[in-house]
Amino acid sequence: MHLSINIGNYSYSYSIIKELNVESTSDSIIHNYFFPTTIYLSDKGKLLVGQEAEKYRLENPDCYCCDFMPSLGTKKPWVLGERSFQTEEFIYEIIQKLKSDAETSIKQTINDVVITIPAIYDNHQNFLMSQAARDAGFISVGLLAEPIAAAHYYEFQNRNHQTVTEEEIYLVYDLGENSFDATLVQKKKSAFEIVFQSKRKYDLGGKLFSEVIYQNLVSRYHELLNGLPQKKDRESLRLKLDLKNWCQNIKHYLSEEIRYREYIGDREIYTISRQDFEAAITSHIKKTCDLCHKLIQDADLEQDQISQILMIGGSSSIPCIKQTLKKEFSIPIVTIDQPALTACFGAAIKETTTEEPLQPPPPSIPETEAWIEATVEKIKSSVFCLYDANNSNAVGTGFLVSDRGHILTCNHVVINKSIQVKSHNGDSWEAIVIGKEPSTNLAMLQIEKPESKSLFFANPITIEEGDRIIAFGYSSDNFTFSQGIINNRDFIDMGISQIQTDSPFYPGNSGGPIINKKGAVIGIINNNNSQDQELVYATAIRHIFAFAAQLRISVKRVAPR
Repeated sequence: MHLSINIGNYSYSYSIIKELNVESTSDSIIHNYFFPTTIYLSDKGKLLVGQEAEKYRLENPDCYCCDFMPSLGTKKPWVLGERSFQTEEFIYEIIQKLKSDAETSIKQTINDVVITIPAIYDNHQNFLMSQAARDAGFISVGLLAEPIAAAHYYEFQNRNHQTVTEEEIYLVYDLGENSFDATLVQKKKSAFEIVFQSKRKYDLGGKLFSEVIYQNLVSRYHELLNGLPQKKDRESLRLKLDLKNWCQNIKHYLSEEIRYREYIGDREIYTISRQDFEAAITSHIKKTCDLCHKLIQDADLEQDQISQILMIGGSSSIPCIKQTLKKEFSIPIVTIDQPALTACFGAAIKETTTEEPLQPPPPSIPETEAWIEATVEKIKSSVFCLYDANNSNAVGTGFLVSDRGHILTCNHVVINKSIQVKSHNGDSWEAIVIGKEPSTNLAMLQIEKPESKSLFFANPITIEEGDRIIAFGYSSDNFTFSQGIINNRDFIDMGISQIQTDSPFYPGNSGGPIINKKGAVIGIINNNNSQDQELVYATAIRHIFAFAAQLRISVKRVAPR
């Protein structure tokens, strides 16, 4: 007797396995196959999981958390109420609850578990997942890549109709609620192996499709909503959570019906057709196809070498997606039964049919943090705290971009202020504002030539989503830095290209640099307007290059080796 578990960023699922019969369990609270990957910190300090978390989320949105799975392996803190947590602590709570629910269901102890993981996980992430399961009480822990699990489930499903032959290659098209990734897998003897995979998960999931409906609703009823999307108070957060949940339900409805209508009494208050919805998400679906084309090309394969495209993930059930894939590829397209549960079922089948027990990768030492310490030590002398000379209040951050004392910052930091610049060791200068560009929220200062070295800028084409970064800045007069990863390398806000990272933003960080592992600047922190303060947004360096060129300032564009 063992358990198979899949913990996605949107939902988790699990199955109790008896020999070759895959018997999906039901949640102890709601009868369903999968449950929301959410956490809520109760008034008593207990972390509630899944349906319990959903039940209380509107009471205090500040104690509710979702979308945390991509940060596994980073040190990003999740703040609920007045407490801070790491992602692996949430995963432990989820696995512990699943174990408890499953054991209650069958009235016996379960010691063995197989957990599916994204194919892109590194050894450190694998280790954290495995350790969370062991901490939750499992003795034997196996890890299986999600696309491998999907291929095994498809083979098992079709065992009476067709045989997967040696060397056959499948393209696993995984469109979940929060992300998309594609993987090429090949049959080798009794197992499947990964041939080629996406470098990362892309922000192209069903959540983005729900956002299309949300934006449609907001644009049509902006007067009625009275600025709700920009508001941050608790009641507004509650209303936005409800509104976004409604939009998600509309999306699911349009997978089955051709039109959605919502009435209050006899009055139709909102309507959207499947045709309009599909037209609005066409460009997003096309991007997933482009990524699949690139995957095949990067693997040095032709389409006729791919046996089938296997569609998995809950969002792959949207009708127009399969239609688009058929137009884009001359490869048979297969929608696997119950796509949201494919990975969970596949893990169960792999474990019950394999001759060798699955084992987690050997425990690895977490990726060295030496680069972080070295980068902080190298960069901090080139990052400055900006003060309003009129009242001595710290107002933001700036960093040195030329050997002639030019300091880049944000325009909103310097508006109507006389700026004084201070270094981390207490040296100070009076600054002159020599250029401002409100459209990109950039400003350039100049001080007498400091001893610090100016920073290098990365080549824009080398910036990849999933890259690790460090965000630098000053909060009040305290030097801060936080690490994270790039979530979106081309986030558009008010017509300006920005980079979105998952590192936390601290008041005063605006104008600080985002630095990659090579020690090069990839953007300038620009958390202005109504953006999420749990994320860092950085103006893309192409805007910085253009702004510097207008001022005839030469910046260093190539990172040193």
